[in-house]
Amino acid sequence: MSKIAVLLMNIGTPENSDVGSVKKYLAEFLTDKDVIDAPKLVREILFKRLIVPLRAKKSAVKYQKVWMAEGSPLRYYSEKFTDSLQKEMGDQYFVVLGMRYGTPSIEQALEQIQKLGIKKVVLAPLYPQYAVATTASSLNKVSTVATEKKIQLDHKELAEFYDHPEYIRACLQDLKNFSKKYDHLLFSFHGLPVSQLKKIPGCYVESNCCETAKAQDRRCYKAQSLMTAKSLAEGLGLSKDQWSVSFQSRLGPVKWIEPYTDFHLKSLAEKGVKSLAVYAPSFVVDGLETLEEIAMEGLETFLHSGGKSFHYIPCLNVSEHWVLGFSKILREIDLDR
Repeated sequence: MSKIAVLLMNIGTPENSDVGSVKKYLAEFLTDKDVIDAPKLVREILFKRLIVPLRAKKSAVKYQKVWMAEGSPLRYYSEKFTDSLQKEMGDQYFVVLGMRYGTPSIEQALEQIQKLGIKKVVLAPLYPQYAVATTASSLNKVSTVATEKKIQLDHKELAEFYDHPEYIRACLQDLKNFSKKYDHLLFSFHGLPVSQLKKIPGCYVESNCCETAKAQDRRCYKAQSLMTAKSLAEGLGLSKDQWSVSFQSRLGPVKWIEPYTDFHLKSLAEKGVKSLAVYAPSFVVDGLETLEEIAMEGLETFLHSGGKSFHYIPCLNVSEHWVLGFSKILREIDLDR
């Protein structure tokens, strides 16, 4: 039987935590048309030449707060997950990691697959909920590189797994294993500009259609996020007043999906929530957005607003049950169809 490659794709990270490395990473990230919905000239001039230099210094300080002896947390956990998944999948598979921005890159991963002569490939974006800025951007990069390098692939794409039983089961196991007591559980998802949601046919963000939508029919990021949160809350047996959802990581002056996590943390404390736990189901490995934005900034916001105790619950990372669960998700893909 011919070997099958599994290309795991995550968003990426700077090579180092210094300003120069962060600037290089942001320049690649913020000039991606799938991330910044603006004309190329605007992305190249406004973002690359103005916003990136201004943002790089502040972002470098944030990265330095979470940087590990092994390097970037996101890269470290992604590579450990890749190694663990390779062991679980066995010799029939070649599991390789490719970051959308930074290294190891998608291009490097595809070159490895080509060098080994592997034709059958599973493209596996590590984003539970579908979004153009993450899932589509990564898949588009594969297509671009394959065309430029003349790499022929017999491939299948792993669909978003926001409601897959194995993903929900793995998250629930981590949540149930979390032993510290809390009064309220907040599910904080990465945010998106509202303009990206409005591009979905039939989407009316202002009317809260996402709360009742069939997410799988329209690939609505907000609807999929809400369905993930609902499945987890039901699995934990939480009542409606014991959990809530918010969206983090805004960029620029445009309107993003609400409620905003920083505002919501303040609101929860002001409403009397004293002990809070926060979980981030749109990330399968920890990185800047969880370790700094939630575990550090979120902690400060909540306590300064009147909260008494704040608990960040880590991502799935390299949990044995997640490695096993994701291997089951991958094995469901029939490359012969």
